[in-house]
Amino acid sequence: MAIRTFVGTLKNRYSQYKQLNNMVAVIENSGKFDERYYLTNHSIQDKWAVKSPIKHFLTKGATLGYNPSEWFNTSWYVEHYEDVKEQGVNPFFHYILYGRREGRKPSPNRFATALDKKRDWIKNGVVENLWGGYSEPALQDLQTVYQSHEEDTDLRYFAAWHAARWFYFEGDFKKALSLSELVRELSKDYHIDKTAVLMHAFCLIKLGDLDEAKVHLLEYLETSPSDADVLLSLSNLHENPQNRLFWINSAFERHGFAPIALNEFKGQIGFENLVATAPPIQDDRLVSVIIPTFNAGERIEIAIRSLLNQSWRNLEVIVVDDCSIDDTTERVRRIMLEDERIKLVQQPHNGGAYKARNAGLKVAEGDFITTHDGDDWSHPQKIETQVSYLDKHSTVMGVSTFWIRATSDLHFQHNWRLNPRLIHWSHSSFLFRRQVLDELGPWDNVIAGGDTEFIWRVQAHYGKWAFKRIHKEVPMAFALDDDGSLTRNKATHIKTMHNGLRHVYRSACSWWHRQQASNLNITELRSRPFPAPRSMLVRGDNNAAAELIFISDFSTGRFNDDDFSLIASLLEKGKQVMLYHIPVYGKVSSPLCDKFFTLLQKENSEVCVYGMQVSVAKVVFLNSHLLRFVPEQLAEVRGDFTFVQQIDEYIASSENIERFVSMSSKKDVIHLNRDSLKDELLA
Repeated sequence: MAIRTFVGTLKNRYSQYKQLNNMVAVIENSGKFDERYYLTNHSIQDKWAVKSPIKHFLTKGATLGYNPSEWFNTSWYVEHYEDVKEQGVNPFFHYILYGRREGRKPSPNRFATALDKKRDWIKNGVVENLWGGYSEPALQDLQTVYQSHEEDTDLRYFAAWHAARWFYFEGDFKKALSLSELVRELSKDYHIDKTAVLMHAFCLIKLGDLDEAKVHLLEYLETSPSDADVLLSLSNLHENPQNRLFWINSAFERHGFAPIALNEFKGQIGFENLVATAPPIQDDRLVSVIIPTFNAGERIEIAIRSLLNQSWRNLEVIVVDDCSIDDTTERVRRIMLEDERIKLVQQPHNGGAYKARNAGLKVAEGDFITTHDGDDWSHPQKIETQVSYLDKHSTVMGVSTFWIRATSDLHFQHNWRLNPRLIHWSHSSFLFRRQVLDELGPWDNVIAGGDTEFIWRVQAHYGKWAFKRIHKEVPMAFALDDDGSLTRNKATHIKTMHNGLRHVYRSACSWWHRQQASNLNITELRSRPFPAPRSMLVRGDNNAAAELIFISDFSTGRFNDDDFSLIASLLEKGKQVMLYHIPVYGKVSSPLCDKFFTLLQKENSEVCVYGMQVSVAKVVFLNSHLLRFVPEQLAEVRGDFTFVQQIDEYIASSENIERFVSMSSKKDVIHLNRDSLKDELLA
């Protein structure tokens, strides 16, 4: 045993040595480390430091807050970028590999260069529009950048990667791979860039070239032997279950967590036969775990058993069935006979996950409360690590862990599109103190997105640092990659956070948090505290009618006072009004303005989003430039009359107007200036 421990220690030290040398090489090759500045500015005279300033910075200097150059502020970078602080990665190394391509500032005093501005335009303009419904012009703009030999290399990589994400999402893996190959041709540095490596490997995997994918993953593993994203990716390349378990367990064991094994071995590996054990934790404090479920079938047993197997023994597992029509409840009752820690709550009507969770809250007795999806599997040390963190940090009110998506046979996947990592944080893992429930109330009763609002509400009330994401290095749960889930359906798809249902909802809840920071207890409010699309409140409620619909870019800085006054006047007259936000293509994204939500607080106003069918008497475009490009996904708007407010000489084509609006008759579109439009609508 002692020999094994000694050998393990040697391997670990050798791994750390190789990783340090790799980091030194990356920084050295960047040419951005100023050795003279580093040594003189910080009065460093240590012989070892003088011999290797970069190593000194990586091992000691960064911890002391030393700056590697005049233009990079080590302490500020760590404090300003929360993810860098949470990762514990060297800030300058992070900036070299990721930060500069992502448009992050290296210091608070750094003025934006032309390159910074262009990167910002790509990230917050082109890419936001790409996922917000303008894929054709956005892809063209990205192509112009990544094909240009005159552009900065990092900028070309940045543009190519974002384009590859889109093609991967669309299932065009050959096109995504061609962009990945372009990135690899730009610089050898990208051969050991994790984001680029994962992009290349997964494109190859999707195209069936597992051997080539393995070469690239193993090459990266040489530089970062404990990287769980890569270790789990390597497990996808094997058919033998034991070989796959080796790579999966390497991810857990190298980070100090218990390995997993196969129960009832059937020659296959999957959610249904995973098992893991960890030393039990006995504690008087109760943790309530709420599982909302609908037609989960055998999946519910996997979820429940992974919770009953938690090292934290003092649990109550509250299963809330949302009117399943399969055998879900029968399966739950059978397991209840085995373990008295399970409770079953049955909803009278199908209302969605958040209403089901709130029903579970009414019977929850725990000192801590968390949730669990009905088709996921959790590592046995998940809850233990969460409670332990809260015990050590009294000002933190709740924590989330990370998870990874996987198919039913445990092939690990990116989360709906290419990402810098496979492992990502899980909203539904949020474990919080009972005090949060007492002071802020339950989840918002919506169809989708309630996790985000609840966590933001906690941060708005207690402070940003009251919520933490912990143990990002390893997944504490496996989430079933199910194309039928809410996050994958068109109108509620997660990509609508860029434009559509989730974007409006997130912006609205953020507005409420800012306006009412002192009173965010949702149970104490008589009416809904902030507006939300009707399809967010009742599943399938997509039809609406009004007298007028205003279509405009309601972003901050793009919705002027005159237009606000016009709509406010119509609302005061009792007109039934709908507001439909469509961003102008090519502009850098900006939050929806406060005036937008002020108008939506009126009882006779309503927001329109993609997925709705709307009938109105008058359709009003407040900005003719909205019609230069038409988003691919639009609400179905049917109107009697259409008005376009002219802000300059640009005249929108009738073809583009017809893509927005289905006219009930063949009446002409009326183009008016601001004053004439006001007179027409207020008459």
